Amino acid sequence: MKSGKAKILLSAFFIFLFCPLKASQIEEWQAELDTVRSAERKLELLSLLAQKSPTMDQKIHWAQEWLAFAFEQKNAGAEAHANYILLAARGNMGDFQIVRQEGKEMLKKALAYGDPELVLNAYNIYAGFGYYSLQSFDSAAILYRAALDYAETAKGMLSDSIYAQSITRLYVPIVEVYARTGQNEKYLDTAEEFQAIAYSTENNYAIALANFTAGLSQLRLGQKAKAKETLMAGYQYALKSGSQSVLFNFYTQLFNAYSDLGKLDSAAYFSRLQYEKALELGYENDAYTALYLIAQTEIEQKKYAPALARLTDCLTYFRSVQDHTKTARVEVLSAEALAGLGRAAEALPLVRAAKESAGSITDMLLLNHAMGIEARILFDLKNYKKAYEAFVEYHLFQSAHNRDVFPGTGAGLAIVKRIVERHNGSITLESEGKGKGARFILRLPAEEN
Repeated sequence: MKSGKAKILLSAFFIFLFCPLKASQIEEWQAELDTVRSAERKLELLSLLAQKSPTMDQKIHWAQEWLAFAFEQKNAGAEAHANYILLAARGNMGDFQIVRQEGKEMLKKALAYGDPELVLNAYNIYAGFGYYSLQSFDSAAILYRAALDYAETAKGMLSDSIYAQSITRLYVPIVEVYARTGQNEKYLDTAEEFQAIAYSTENNYAIALANFTAGLSQLRLGQKAKAKETLMAGYQYALKSGSQSVLFNFYTQLFNAYSDLGKLDSAAYFSRLQYEKALELGYENDAYTALYLIAQTEIEQKKYAPALARLTDCLTYFRSVQDHTKTARVEVLSAEALAGLGRAAEALPLVRAAKESAGSITDMLLLNHAMGIEARILFDLKNYKKAYEAFVEYHLFQSAHNRDVFPGTGAGLAIVKRIVERHNGSITLESEGKGKGARFILRLPAEEN
């Protein structure tokens, strides 16, 4: 199996994808470059070497050579293209500050030359690498919106497929920007705008991604049933598009949608599809991701033993590839499975390791979940003092963070009630009225010695 995984959707939209050729072809072009006399042919050879060389360092080298020669020849078109290829390679190397510093000039040259496809690609690189990757989301949104406005005016100069591809690359990240910055109204409106334009293109790939983006926005905002319907509609177009990376993203979000609706068998169905497709394509990371999602549904169905068996394999893999986020998620699930099997003492070190990892990678939702599981395990171990402290930590953490992330749904009290009732106890609330505080009374049976 391959150690890699299917491309994550968002990154694919602003990272320029190069297609390297065999070394023999590269060597032939280099040899010809040493003897070529025609300036036009030399520009062509430098262009090919900049785009087709196998490493990013080589791409950067040849793009710089191409840019210098284009400037010398006063060839505005070649200069604009070379500048774009150079900054695309820089961005792929993680040189985001360089893209930010030089991106404005690159975009200016592209606009001056007037090739609409090049202009949209330049906007994409400048906004994506120069601002989005540096988490300057407001500036990224301004550039993405300017690019979309340009795409609308230049639509008649683009082929249908290039137009559909271009707007897709722009809409996906701008919708994500609004999600990350909590602009929920713009988030939903822009996702729906993307849907309408994508359907007008009649392009399966664009329609699939527009529905994916809209479905994800609905899922995040708690519109569970609507999200499921939107994602299922998009899934049909994803199947027609033939894009494996798009299908993998649908598998994951359809799992989430059905899980949120409590339809665990349907959720597991999509995870199994992901697992089978990942095995077929040799995507090891995606295969193990699907396995732990299947295990998650089994835990919710109290099928702890098969879930633990799957999670043990997943934990070995994610630790070996140093995927700290997924390792932490699997550790929390493993702790839940062990606790369900009555093996709370084995579960405790796992959930504590997950807590530490979640804190270091700043995954707040995962950290909060781990805190709740830790409190439950300590209660199972009858370490009531530590369990109480853990519950306090859990609730203080929720109160201290953004209400968009933790909106105060009462999940913490529901967890407490569930645990107390498992131990044949009860929890009641007393209050003299609004604004006068409340008292929670926890009753547990005395332990017989």
